[in-house]
Amino acid sequence: MIARVARMGAWRARVPWYVRWGVGLALVAVTLALLDPGEVGAHLGGVDWALAAPAIVALVLVHGFAALTWQYLVAAVTGWRLPVGAALRAYYAGQALGGMTPGNVGADVYRARLLAREGQGLRAAMSPVLMQRLGGYGALAAMAAAASLVVPLDVAPRVVFGGLALAAGLASGGWWAVSRRRAGGSGGFLAAVLLGGAFHGAAIMFTFALLRSVTGAGDASTLVAGLTVARAAMLLPVTPNGLGLQEIAMASALPAAGVPAEAALATAALSRLSNLVVMALGGLLLVANRTRVASAYVTGAEVDGGGWLSRGARPGTGGRVRRG
Repeated sequence: MIARVARMGAWRARVPWYVRWGVGLALVAVTLALLDPGEVGAHLGGVDWALAAPAIVALVLVHGFAALTWQYLVAAVTGWRLPVGAALRAYYAGQALGGMTPGNVGADVYRARLLAREGQGLRAAMSPVLMQRLGGYGALAAMAAAASLVVPLDVAPRVVFGGLALAAGLASGGWWAVSRRRAGGSGGFLAAVLLGGAFHGAAIMFTFALLRSVTGAGDASTLVAGLTVARAAMLLPVTPNGLGLQEIAMASALPAAGVPAEAALATAALSRLSNLVVMALGGLLLVANRTRVASAYVTGAEVDGGGWLSRGARPGTGGRVRRG
C-alpha cells in the first residue's frame, strides 16, 4: 500500500513535466499545421551546410563563453576561483538538465547544487547563478526592446514581446538593487549584464548565419533585429527549453522582416538542432562523471563531493579573481 502511494506521488510530481512537454510539442505541431509543411521541408532540404554547419558548431561553443562568465561571477561573489576546465564541464553538463526544464532552470539548479556541495552555502551558490540569469535577461530585454522599434511588427506581437522585455527588465533592475548590498556588489551585476549581452548578441549573429543558410531574403539589419525580438521568447519559462515558443516567435517576427514564415521555421529547426547537440554533450559529461564517482566507490578511492569543482580550485582574495 505504501509503495503504491509512493508511486502515485511520484507520478503526480511528473505530471507538470509531461504537461509542459505536451504543450511545447502541441505548439510546434500547430505552428507547422498553420504553415506549409512541404515548403518547410523544401527549405530544410536546400540548406547550405557549408554555412549552417559552422554556425551550429558556433552555437554549441558559445555556451563556453557563458561558462566563463559563471566562473568570473563565482569568483566575484564567493572569492573562489574555479579552474576553467571544471567550469566548462559543469556548465555544459548542466545544459543536459536545463534543456529538459522550462527556462533552462535545471542548468542553474545543477550548478548551484555543485557549488553548495563544495561548502559554499546555498545563498552563495545561488547568487552567481541568479546574477548571471537576471543580468543576461536584462541585457536581452534591452536589446529586444530596441530591436522591436526596427521590425515592423503588428500591435499584438509588439505588446507581447514588449511585455516580456519589460518584465525581464524589472526583474533585472530589482536584482541590481539587491546586489548593491551583497557580495560582488553592483559591479558584479553590471559585468553580468555586459557579458550576458555579449553572449546573446553572439548567439543572435550565429542564428543569423543559420538563417542565411536557409534563405537570402530580407535586409540583414532588419533580420538581426527580428531574431533579437524572437529570442525574447526565451524570457517566458513555460515549456522545456522554450519548445514551441521559440518556433512561434521566429515564425511571427521574421516575416515582418521579409522572410517567409516557412523559412523562419526551418531556421528554428536548425537552431533546435544545436540545442540538442549541447544537451547530448552535457549528457555525456554527466554520465562520465557518474561513472567516475561509481568507480571511486568500488575501488575505495577518495572522490570530491562536487565531482569536478574541487580539483584545482583556489580561494580568491577579497571577492576578486586571483591572477596567475
